[in-house]
Amino acid sequence: MESFLLQHYQIHTLPQEIIIPLKLTNIKNIQNILSTHAKITYPSKGKKKKLIKLANDNAKNLFSQETDLKTVKEKQLIDLYQAFNLTNFPSHIICFDVSNISQTNPVAAMVTFTNGQKDKSKTKLFKIKTSQMGDVPAMKEVIYRHFSRAHPLPDLLIVDGAKAQLNAAIEVFNTLKIASVDIIAVTKESAKHTKGLTQEKILTADQKEPYILDIKSPILFLLQNIRDEAHRAAISFHKKRRSKSTITTKLIKIPGIGPKKMILLLQEFKSIQNLKNASLEDLKKIKTLNSKDIDAILIFLKI
Repeated sequence: MESFLLQHYQIHTLPQEIIIPLKLTNIKNIQNILSTHAKITYPSKGKKKKLIKLANDNAKNLFSQETDLKTVKEKQLIDLYQAFNLTNFPSHIICFDVSNISQTNPVAAMVTFTNGQKDKSKTKLFKIKTSQMGDVPAMKEVIYRHFSRAHPLPDLLIVDGAKAQLNAAIEVFNTLKIASVDIIAVTKESAKHTKGLTQEKILTADQKEPYILDIKSPILFLLQNIRDEAHRAAISFHKKRRSKSTITTKLIKIPGIGPKKMILLLQEFKSIQNLKNASLEDLKKIKTLNSKDIDAILIFLKI
């Protein structure tokens, strides 16, 4: 208990009173270390004793919920492993999705799930470099870029797409001589991304016919959740790139505004609307803008 109090209140705000469930022998030492005069009490009855019981009940409920969630995730992973005859137990899953709306500013996203839970720290975003149009060349590129480097290999790779995307992933793995990773493709029905409500096709490398899972299947829900997380990341990144591209295109039209000044304007105002709301004084604060630049921007803002 002493260690917990010291660790907790070194990074959290100290209250006026700390209620604990048992008597401590070193209360004064704890107060000295924390440099506080906060009361540390251990009630044996009354309202404060009831608060201790409430906190204890809440802790038990939270522990039970987390244990139940872990059990559900483990069951989903076991079912996934068995349903598709995977070589590896899918503790470490990576999923790729490509966003290529209107064939402009194509991007891709990679999300990682560990033991059924998303690991936000391992999300990766890619700007597509290939000049070849379409999702398949883009998918092939990002899978190659990721796995050609020294990354820990996942147990399972999921690609958002159909047979072409699956074959692209298999081709990359063959090129890189990676044989230990299972690969599946999740084909969304009519381009929908609705978890658990659409009957989707699951494609694997060793099965000619796709798997069709029941729309209420926990495995389908897990796969859709993973795929949709990758989809959201890709769409969000694509929107940001497209927005920045639109702003850049408009700023280029301002006479005298070259790449360096354009970058400064983007950093300062973030959007065309913010720039249009800028005052003369706001523009004067940007030291690299001369009077001609400011006049040109003000004329542009009136258009």
